[in-house]
Amino acid sequence: MIKTIYSSIGIIFSLIFITSCNNNEIDNGKLNNELAIKAPIERQTEKENQLEKVSQIATELNTTYLPTKKTSWIQQRKIVKDSLNELKAEYSINDAVIDSLNAIHEIYDKEIYNHIAISYFSGLADSLHGKSYFADNSDEVMLSVMNILTTRLTEGLDLVFLIDKTGSMDDDIDKVKNSLELIMENISRFKNVKVGMAFYGDKNYHYDLWYNKINLTTNVDDIKQFMETYSTIGNPDVAESVNDGIVKIVEEMNWTPGNKRMMLVIGDAQSQIPPYSNYNSTQVIKKCDSMHVKFNLYPVIISSKQKDIETINHTVNFANVFPNPANEYCNIKIKNSSEMNYYEIKDMTGRDILSSNTMNSEITIPLQNIPSGSYLIQVFNRDLTKFYSKPLIVQH
Repeated sequence: MIKTIYSSIGIIFSLIFITSCNNNEIDNGKLNNELAIKAPIERQTEKENQLEKVSQIATELNTTYLPTKKTSWIQQRKIVKDSLNELKAEYSINDAVIDSLNAIHEIYDKEIYNHIAISYFSGLADSLHGKSYFADNSDEVMLSVMNILTTRLTEGLDLVFLIDKTGSMDDDIDKVKNSLELIMENISRFKNVKVGMAFYGDKNYHYDLWYNKINLTTNVDDIKQFMETYSTIGNPDVAESVNDGIVKIVEEMNWTPGNKRMMLVIGDAQSQIPPYSNYNSTQVIKKCDSMHVKFNLYPVIISSKQKDIETINHTVNFANVFPNPANEYCNIKIKNSSEMNYYEIKDMTGRDILSSNTMNSEITIPLQNIPSGSYLIQVFNRDLTKFYSKPLIVQH
């Protein structure tokens, strides 16, 4: 007992000596450079707060921790170290807390949301340990994203954003771009957190342009460059290739061994289903579970006016593009044209190469200034009830 008390007293005297040394360092700093006084004092205050907590722990060794047999200095130091590690608990959120937060359902206006999208995303989120959020506009998209990040982020996490890149998402992607610094600043407070990103469209209409990704990284400049590279792309129907996008992320992302995994899906439409997708929702869930790592999936569902899918004309006979492959020019011929129509050419990164509109039924597009390569050409009317999309090969 006496030895234990002496050991505790020794700890306290050692801490007092450390504090004294730190104070002397500050005094010397004042003499050497008065302009640098503020930073050392702030650091000293932080150290004093830590030392005060250690001192309290050391005091508790005499009052609450009285070993029945001899305790070595190494054992006592471990007890103090373990106690200090508890101070980091605020940066770690256990699964029970996350599950409790996910059990709180969000309120939304059923009149302005696609009910099929809500049913799809909510079912997926419930099965993958997540929760659906709802955004009426681009500002609320970022509010939802920041809500998720501030309440679910933890050390040792791989975070992936999966974002719908079809035409209706213009404002929302711009908002994510403009808020990227804020997102990364929030993430930087946590150790061993990496961020990846992917865009998805509809593989039935966008061919090789339907999906793009950047691997997990801690470099915000890489994420910025990726987001600046890609633009939205037109799509005639409501459903997108969400299931296929999730599976590609699961299978192809450079996951960090031992890290938790979180996916934020931002979109306004449900997934295509077989035969227009390679996977249904049940298969997506099984694919995630097969990784033997718990996924937390958080959809941010954006309000949208629901289209009547039955009115969409999927026939490619709406327009024709020729010749293809093309050299100096290509022609677009639109059948039964009596309204304004639009056409656009994109390269294989999704970047706009050329776009315009016309009331004419026949258009000639010069290609002399477009390098040889593979492109995507799309022709559509204003409400996307008529739509043509095909690869275009340019050969000079």
